[in-house]
Amino acid sequence: MKTMKNMKQSRFILFVLSFLVMSVGNVYAQNVTVTGTVLDSTGEPVIGANVKVAGKSSIGTITDFEGNFSLSVPADTKKLEISYIGMLSQEAVIKPGTPVKVILKEDTEELDEVVVIGYGTVKKPDLTGSMTSIKQADIIAVPTTNALESLQGKVAGLDMTKSSGQTGSGLSFSIRGNRSLNASNAPLIIVDGVPYGTDIDINPNVIESMEILKDASSTAIYGSRGANGVILITTKKGAVGKTKVSYNGYYSINSVAAYPDRMNLSEWADFKREAYRTDGQWGGPEDDAKIFGSAYDAVKSNQNVDWVDMLMQTGSQMSHSVNISNGTEKTTFNLAFEYMSEDGLVKMDDMDRYNATLSLSHKLTDNLKLNANVVYTYLDQNIRRDPFNRSIYYAPYGDVYNEDGSINVLPFNDGQTISPIAEEVSGAYKNNRLTSHLVGNVGATWNIIKDLTLTSTFGFDKKDIRTGHFADTYTLDGAGNYSLADATNHSDVNWSWENTLAYSFTLGKHNLSLMAGNALYKNVAEEYKGAGHNLISSTMLFYNLGGLQDSQQISSSYVQTTMASFFGRINYKFNEKYLMTVTLRQDGSSVLAKDHQWGVFPSVALAWRMNEENFLKNVEQLSNLKLRLSYGISGNSAVSAYQTQGGLGKTMYAYLINNTENGAYGYYPALTPNYNLGWEKTATANIGIDFGFFNNRISGSLDIYQQKTSDLLMQKKVPSSTGYSLAWDNVGKTENKGVELVINTQNFNQKDFSWNTDYTFTLNREKITELADGTDRDISNGWFVGHSIKTHYGLEKIGIWQLDEAAEAAKYGEKPGRIKIKDQNKDGSIDNDNDRIILGSETPDFVMGLNNTFKYKNFDLRVFMYWRQGQMLHSEANGYGSYRIQGDPGIKVNYWTPENPTNEFPRPEKSYSDSSKLDALGYVDGSYLKIKEITLGYQLPKSWIGKIHASNIRIYCSLKNFFTFSHLDNYDPERGGSLSYPMTKQAVFGINVDF
Repeated sequence: MKTMKNMKQSRFILFVLSFLVMSVGNVYAQNVTVTGTVLDSTGEPVIGANVKVAGKSSIGTITDFEGNFSLSVPADTKKLEISYIGMLSQEAVIKPGTPVKVILKEDTEELDEVVVIGYGTVKKPDLTGSMTSIKQADIIAVPTTNALESLQGKVAGLDMTKSSGQTGSGLSFSIRGNRSLNASNAPLIIVDGVPYGTDIDINPNVIESMEILKDASSTAIYGSRGANGVILITTKKGAVGKTKVSYNGYYSINSVAAYPDRMNLSEWADFKREAYRTDGQWGGPEDDAKIFGSAYDAVKSNQNVDWVDMLMQTGSQMSHSVNISNGTEKTTFNLAFEYMSEDGLVKMDDMDRYNATLSLSHKLTDNLKLNANVVYTYLDQNIRRDPFNRSIYYAPYGDVYNEDGSINVLPFNDGQTISPIAEEVSGAYKNNRLTSHLVGNVGATWNIIKDLTLTSTFGFDKKDIRTGHFADTYTLDGAGNYSLADATNHSDVNWSWENTLAYSFTLGKHNLSLMAGNALYKNVAEEYKGAGHNLISSTMLFYNLGGLQDSQQISSSYVQTTMASFFGRINYKFNEKYLMTVTLRQDGSSVLAKDHQWGVFPSVALAWRMNEENFLKNVEQLSNLKLRLSYGISGNSAVSAYQTQGGLGKTMYAYLINNTENGAYGYYPALTPNYNLGWEKTATANIGIDFGFFNNRISGSLDIYQQKTSDLLMQKKVPSSTGYSLAWDNVGKTENKGVELVINTQNFNQKDFSWNTDYTFTLNREKITELADGTDRDISNGWFVGHSIKTHYGLEKIGIWQLDEAAEAAKYGEKPGRIKIKDQNKDGSIDNDNDRIILGSETPDFVMGLNNTFKYKNFDLRVFMYWRQGQMLHSEANGYGSYRIQGDPGIKVNYWTPENPTNEFPRPEKSYSDSSKLDALGYVDGSYLKIKEITLGYQLPKSWIGKIHASNIRIYCSLKNFFTFSHLDNYDPERGGSLSYPMTKQAVFGINVDF
């Protein structure tokens, strides 16, 4: 509970936010002026209190810095209504000629933070489950195109990474690890009560809060959809008062955060010479012409070309967002618009997003309220097919441009190697995606009698995506063979209808809340696609597929799924100390077998507010101490539709007529029926404690959990005699257990200076405990009983064979300079069957987030650090395929030579091709520490902004992803090992304005 002292410190900000709500009212003929003062219970002035004519919200004002007000009101006005956030509203009688004096009292109930849970809200002290609430201030603290990105490192138990710097690239995230092997591990995301999917394209500025539900007590109300955790997103709503307008805008300059150094032409030539020298084919400069061939002149004159650098450009990002809010006693609304634009790190990689959001609520009668929420997003995105993975291995020379300055699409003059920048030729390439996304709900809330409420909500989510792709003959996609074009129209429509009946009552020390409901869900996905080769005219791009002359292909699909649900919850509280929550949900899913479609998912949670006990109540240092226990079962049916039914697949069969090969389409058994496919179930036990000390100057929570998932939805091999290869079944088990710690501290809290620290720690241990048919490993999928789901399995590099180890190397058929692999079974030979071991896991040992916020007068400074420790990557930069060791390395490496006997990379060797051994070079420690964000802001003084009637103006600049510390040189480990689009770093300049 907030103290009066904390309330006083926040009043200046609340005064600013309230300025427009209760600014000068309408001017009436025959008005009188009423003056007065508003104080709190300690006699301190209440700054920014709302003062209005009782029953007329349009006539009002706010108190000034001394708590005084002056208001022109109609002469017949009898009463004023005074209100302030966190205090009880009061009415004051107007006495002619006498100033009004009002003393507002603290509203202890309102001061308890209210958080959103499934199908309702609850005061934070009454929570029995494990959850984290992130408010708007933290969501918009640093600009981002995806609001979920603001959660990274700030929610214990949430593991999140961004693995690409491409415009519009998504996030990878999970809550409390991975449970499923084949089914989805993505959490359920709900926006204003509507299931949304994982691609969050909502304007972050309209999000009021995000609640992350983690244990069974919190997620079981969502039944089969809650096994992977739940993220609830609530958008802004209107409020009674004057119109409020806010603007948030920023511009960022984007550049490459880190990317491996490439060999220049001189270094590349030396590497190639060494590869031939190892094989005895190069003895000196006199052999250069022989080994370099057409590249000889370029090498001789050192005509260096960095093909990756040729692709790069400085990117940018820009956003403009306007929010308008208003309301009367009957109707409130919030309306927002956003335009966001981004230019990527390469040309033809850009995005424009348009977003509109409306929240509307209308009180039809005293006990019936209607509401509607709508979010619409239109996205226009140009996507450059990844040119990095190819261009990084191009030899660093070539004729980039023709004599007339145009791009030379065949820079090596070999008639086949396409330039990485060939797509930039006008009209040669286009890959465009248009997305139209409409999400919303309409509903009604009926207070039937006191404490009995019926809510009915109809939700919808319609997403249409049109993707069109064209590549001319001489582009990386066309590969010099033919032009190609394809277009896809995909439509997803989701409907939901949810009804809940809630009743609560208090009897003495007992408080009971009951909720029961039912829901219906339907999803329809349709897709139509056409493709082919050799357009009559390239100017048609993908808009006239009828102009394709060869390999025309047409396909379509239709998928429909449905679900029905019944659910209920009981919340019981005794004496404000003892809490219990019981939840039950039954789901029926159409994707499962007919006799196994229904599943029941219960949970129970207990909580004890220990600090309310007499033996702790008088401990002054203790502000909060609550013990939580929960256990429950949730489910997962996240597999594609129709997996329980048999099906045929279409394929091309070849046959001979008169020794001429012909082809014809035929069908084969593609989908094995399983009439017993049922629910994947996850049982979760959680013990947690919430704590607060020294008036909550130190607060936080500690959770310990264990999850056991059984009846995994996964594909298993079936006998070939059936005509099938794989079938979906309920086989296998996994287990997750871990620790989550959150600590928040107010290190300093003085008038002109404050310093707050927020710390999160996540430790999760996941493992497979059972696989199909009792086997202990599935090497093709990388699954091993007793180990993480994302495990690396391979040969173990222990160094490079050195000159003084020549005799020992010869026993293994090797020689100095080659990679040295550990002989695990000590049989004198290296082979994949006996010497591969589990090397590590992509799952980190732990993840930490540390956020420090400093405020000095009008300045604020935010520094956020993110630490991911103990993960293993397979780095494409370190992986050393045979094509690289034979003379085309691309990336600069410290390789072995007799003159440079390093232990890092083997000696170049033209004839060497044992890729399984070279692959061992790629396994590296992917741990990293990032200073993820540094933001400096300044709030303009009130005396400066008063003339333009603004209540708040803040300007800021941020550095995002500028500093990374790891074992890898010039590489961002958050990338996950790939050499495709590099991560970006951003210099951001922004402004927040409130009127």
